[in-house]
Amino acid sequence: MGYDVTWFVTEPPEQYKCAICTDVFCDPVTTRCGHTYCRACITEWLSTTRQCPECRDPIAAHDISNVPVAFKQLVNALQVTCPEEGCGDIMALDALDKHREKCVTEKRPCPQCHSELFKREMAQHNCIQHLKAIIEERNQHLKEVTAVKDKRIAGLEEELRLEKIKATEARNQLMKSIHAAVEAENQKTEVWKADLKAEVQEGAGAVSEL
Repeated sequence: MGYDVTWFVTEPPEQYKCAICTDVFCDPVTTRCGHTYCRACITEWLSTTRQCPECRDPIAAHDISNVPVAFKQLVNALQVTCPEEGCGDIMALDALDKHREKCVTEKRPCPQCHSELFKREMAQHNCIQHLKAIIEERNQHLKEVTAVKDKRIAGLEEELRLEKIKATEARNQLMKSIHAAVEAENQKTEVWKADLKAEVQEGAGAVSEL
């Protein structure tokens, strides 16, 4: 669980390599018998074996201690190249972990088209293709938005058509009702006029008899 030896600018000395994972120490610790390993490596080793991987002396978890500060500083000062795709920055080993966190999460603007990209995307980035993809994506979005609007407009037009039909039917029904009411009133008027005429004629006959 150490650092891959291929990341280093120069081949690390053997004394800086863990005998369990064969990589450069990550958080090195030393055993009671004087051997140094990655903390994670020796912890996992002791979960199944109670012997030193090298000299086979019996050891347990409580026999593990931190390496001297000076040794740790020597390991941390080794120069490494960032292994993340498209990066290649060189730094001291103790700065690698924080650098990699930013390397895979932070974007940088392309110097040509100013598109925000991860470092791993820079190497194969093509400004023309990237901008073309953005335009196509926006055109597709515009088509989708337009389709939604057109569908909504069509729906509103259909609602308006139906409302017009309802209004026409209501107007026709109202006209029929008015016409029927007028006809009924006309009929009443005609009856009244006929009754009145009969009464007048009857009155006139009575007068002539006198």
